Amino acid sequence: KNFSRDTFKAHIGGDDFFISFNSKTNLDFKDNIIEIQNIIQEFSQSAKKFYSQEDQDNGYIKVKDREGKKKKFPLLTVSASAIEIHKYTQYRCLENINNILSTQKKVAKKEPLHLSISSLL
Repeated sequence: KNFSRDTFKAHIGGDDFFISFNSKTNLDFKDNIIEIQNIIQEFSQSAKKFYSQEDQDNGYIKVKDREGKKKKFPLLTVSASAIEIHKYTQYRCLENINNILSTQKKVAKKEPLHLSISSLL
């Protein structure tokens, strides 16, 4: 809902989604990153409403895991990885891009802003 109809959006599977931008300038890319940051922040704020005030204050919930042991789990978040691929990038094959995004996804989940960005020159 946050991006125009011209933006390519796809559901990859599970809880993974893909958005493609055609940024004509570096400023366009930065604007898209700002919008992604806004979406992450909006999602996190909305998700907090599903938790008790105590859980919100703690930043986690205490529940039993699959083995029945009490464990702390972080509140629900969303993470994003962005990659800027320049027009003349030589190694723009799907395998390279997928590997980069896969690594970035793991990094983004650990980052305080839940965002990882890279660029292929």
